Amino acid sequence: VPRWVGRLDVAGEQPITIDAETVAITGGVGVGWLGERPLPLGQVASQTVVVDAQLGVRWRGIELAVIAQNLLDQRWQSSVFHYASWFDTSEAQSMTAQLHFAAAAPLSITGRLSFRFDETTIFGGEPGTPEIEHVTEETP
Repeated sequence: VPRWVGRLDVAGEQPITIDAETVAITGGVGVGWLGERPLPLGQVASQTVVVDAQLGVRWRGIELAVIAQNLLDQRWQSSVFHYASWFDTSEAQSMTAQLHFAAAAPLSITGRLSFRFDETTIFGGEPGTPEIEHVTEETP
């Protein structure tokens, strides 16, 4: 378990008007820091910084976004262990502790298509004032 962990996320949105339609450009960046992690026998796993980012475009109820995780493609050790192991049975067994780790995910870039369903995004009206007229009939 690391002694210190930090994360800072910043996001923003900028609306622009194109042909009387409002389009929103969205974006965000996250920076995470994982401090040194103590291991048995006085060893320490190294610290790392990971950066994530997102950029998107939203029009009415449709949003298209591109997400990048581990943007700087940091090669870091997600899980780190320090213990004696014996994988090659053709050699003599050693009781000397060795470093073992599971690699963290590399740079990944994905896309996301989202749909939002409410009267303001579908019909273009203001919240609470849909542009659809509701007709009721009364029978005598």
